[in-house]
Amino acid sequence: MRSKLSLFGVPIVMIIGYIISLSFEWLFPVLTFGAAGLYIFIFAPIHNKLVRYFFLFVFLINLLSSAALYFQI
Repeated sequence: MRSKLSLFGVPIVMIIGYIISLSFEWLFPVLTFGAAGLYIFIFAPIHNKLVRYFFLFVFLINLLSSAALYFQI
């Protein structure tokens, strides 16, 4: 069940994030790749902790880049 969620959910999360980010350009990194990374971290059937924490790291980097876009750094 979890593998099916991770397969079908990532494109859906990215499409919804892209649609929302059309209104707020500074949210684009965190709502597309960041949300997909967080989604994979939570729902992917990966047992290797290093790989799972890599996807969490992807989310955090995209969160920081969205904050940088918001504050125009």
